[in-house]
Formats: sequence, structure tokens, C-alpha cells
Amino acid sequence: SGSLVVDFVLILKKEPDINQFIQVVKILLSQTNIDIGGQNVSVHAVKVNGTELSTNSTLCEIRDSIKKCNNSEVCIINGTTTHCSSAPSLSTASDDTNLIIGLAVGIPLFCLLCAVVAAVVCLYARRHKKHSFGQGSNDDESYFHQPFVKSLVKREDWGSHTSSNIQTKLSTSSSEEQDSHKHYDNYEASTWNSSKNAE
Repeated sequence: SGSLVVDFVLILKKEPDINQFIQVVKILLSQTNIDIGGQNVSVHAVKVNGTELSTNSTLCEIRDSIKKCNNSEVCIINGTTTHCSSAPSLSTASDDTNLIIGLAVGIPLFCLLCAVVAAVVCLYARRHKKHSFGQGSNDDESYFHQPFVKSLVKREDWGSHTSSNIQTKLSTSSSEEQDSHKHYDNYEASTWNSSKNAE
């Protein structure tokens, strides 16, 4: 048996609703039993304005069969409806590509730079801390080697220094006492001689 080709006329309004037309075509394509002249037939394809449509045709293909979008527009499917939208320009697509590449390269480099800066700061702080600690120790050691600290008497030397001071004072006192005795003896001798000469 051959195929049954049926010519039919679909009457539309002057300004048809494209989405309603798409739904009518989809309904025709989904029919499995149509009574034509007492025969039950199923629809395999629908040809509209020379464009053959089937159950595998998309909504935009059905739309384009009656009214195509402008040259600067593309058909967009939104659920069960379609609409024409401005096609993205090459410059916009190029800008988006450059932006994606820039973000993909820039973000890892920025993270790497932050990690390097943090490592340098930590290393500098650690070295500075060690240097400050060493300098403080040297200052403490130099403090205990100052001249005025050297003059301080150690605790174990207190006895020796005290005894030496006492001996020095005693020797000084004894020498002063001897000098005073000498002066007194000389004075008495000179007084006795003066009185003897007077007699």
C-alpha cells in the first residue's frame, strides 16, 4: 500500500499568533487516527509552505515554516512557546571569552601573590624577632660589664674589703698619732731649752 497524501488548507488570521500555529501543527503531527474517506490513517508529516515537518521537528523549525525571525535575530524556545531575540554579536562573545579567560588566569595568580606576600611577611617577622631577642641578650651582657658595675663589691669579698679598710684606717690613725707625739716631744724640748737659757 502506498502513502496517502492529503492537501488541506489551514486558514489563519492576518496577524496570526505564531505560538498558536505551532500548537496546531504539533496536534496534527501527534494524530495517529484520522478518518479520511472512511479510512483511519495516521499523520507522518505535515508540509507547510514547502517545509516538511515531522514529530521530530523543533518548535523553532515549525515557527520558521510560517514566519522566520529577522536576520539579526534568533529563535529562542521558552517552554512551549517561542520568540525572536537579538543574536549576540561577535564582539560581545569575544568580550565574554576574554572575561572568562581573565578571571581563570587572574584569580589563581592573585591567590599565589597573596600567599607569597604572606610568606615573606612571616619570614621577616620571624627574623626580626630573633634579631631583637639576640640584641636584647647582648644588651643584658653589656650591662653587667659596665665600669660602674665592676666597681661594685661582690658579696664574698665583703669581709676582705672590710678588713683591709680597717687596717688602712688603723695604720693611718697610728701614723697620725706618732706624728702628734713627735710634735709634742719637739714642743716640750724647745720649751725646756728656752727656760734653761733664761736661767
